[in-house]
Amino acid sequence: MKRLSGILAALCACMLLACARPSAPAPSVQDGAAGDRFPAYDTGADADRSYQSDTLRIAIRRFADEENRQVYYVADIWLRDLRSFRAGFANGAFGAGTENAEDFAKRENAVLAVNGSFNTGLVVHDGTVYQPLDDRHDGVMALYRDGSMEALPLAAFDLDTALRNGLVHAWQFGPVLVHDGQPCIPDGSDTFGVRHARIMFGCYAPGHYAAVAVDGRRTDAIGMDEADMAALMYALGCKEAINLDGGCSAIMVFQGETVNDPPRTGTDGTSGRNLLDMLLFTP
Repeated sequence: MKRLSGILAALCACMLLACARPSAPAPSVQDGAAGDRFPAYDTGADADRSYQSDTLRIAIRRFADEENRQVYYVADIWLRDLRSFRAGFANGAFGAGTENAEDFAKRENAVLAVNGSFNTGLVVHDGTVYQPLDDRHDGVMALYRDGSMEALPLAAFDLDTALRNGLVHAWQFGPVLVHDGQPCIPDGSDTFGVRHARIMFGCYAPGHYAAVAVDGRRTDAIGMDEADMAALMYALGCKEAINLDGGCSAIMVFQGETVNDPPRTGTDGTSGRNLLDMLLFTP
């Protein structure tokens, strides 16, 4: 019953957000751009944090559900050109170690940055395959040249086909939360049945995305499990959505400052951990 009430609470909160947010126009395919859908209005008029330009619009809103002990941050992201959506490696190169998230984002000149997959399994940046698929995680997030995104289970993803279809970036983690507009309801055998801090990413339409950071491991913010995450991303209206690396890696940085409250690591009380890779949104 607690799980059901938590999911329903998330649905209600996010449906209110969906009502407040103008509905996305029907997508059309463009080569690396979403200019015909890019909003002329200020998307951050009622947001907690906002960045508005002629090529990139980001609005971040914080939600707190005291009854179900949930705290999460939803970043609404609009791109005029897909080149504003970049994938980055710590210290500027694959295999060059880890890096503090705020330093990482500042070095890459990112308005918004969120943790990726910690380079577990498939890694594709700018069409280059740095690491192949493996069986460590059962979800693949694939971003294509037209701005579309797929969130697929490992068995349903073919790398060669994706590359032929214009694959730009890919991360392997999961689980898949929403696919083809439908929530992916766990069957009870999932390994994400415990609530933790999370990072999720979803797509409404080419050029329009959602990044969500969920606080966890606190008395007032217990985090989300797979069912909670699927309910939230579906309620937001995402057509595709996936869970990325969370826990102490669940970090969202906006204009050089960490937005959420990642779990503490070690005995020194430091928040979050250094990262291997991030999703970057740049001017």
